[in-house]
Amino acid sequence: MAARPALPLEAILPRIRRSRIEMFPMLLVALWGLGPDTTLGDDIVAYVRSKLGQKVGNGECTALAVEALRHCDARRPDTVQGIWGDEVKLLRDLQPGDILQFENAVFVKHHVRGDGALLTLTSHYPHHTAIVACVRKRGPKPVLVILHQNAGPAGGEDEEFKVVREWTLEMAAQRGGSVKAYRPATDRPRQPRQPAEHPARTRD
Repeated sequence: MAARPALPLEAILPRIRRSRIEMFPMLLVALWGLGPDTTLGDDIVAYVRSKLGQKVGNGECTALAVEALRHCDARRPDTVQGIWGDEVKLLRDLQPGDILQFENAVFVKHHVRGDGALLTLTSHYPHHTAIVACVRKRGPKPVLVILHQNAGPAGGEDEEFKVVREWTLEMAAQRGGSVKAYRPATDRPRQPRQPAEHPARTRD
């Protein structure tokens, strides 16, 4: 059998480069599949964050939570009883997307101004609902970042408060009432995260 003539290097290199370019999109898809899927809580927080500065539903605090759960295919809550999912017994176990139900809750914070004057800020939540965006500091009395609407200082215009806002909540400042936490659940199988489709580009 006659030996095949060896291809010159300049003829082989374009094929190698083209092969690498064609394999690159396949590698990206494979690596995407290795990443963690978002949780229901992550989806709830992402939805509510997308509404920052906007009025959701009628602007009531419960309307925001109801719409977030509906949008994310979560189990329907009992809004009358203020039950938003499975109860989280310990606040140290809170996760993003959990929902807080305040009943006659009172929070008191003290702040020393630059001139030495002591300011006291008292917040009352007779019946309020908020969503945990993140846990800034863990513990039995954690520091939370919450997302909610229809909350603000007394004497303000109601319509100004009926938009989604982000606040920091220090549970150590609670002086009365109750704050219960619930973890939304779903009965539907969650769809795996899909990468965006981008046509592969190749060069000869």
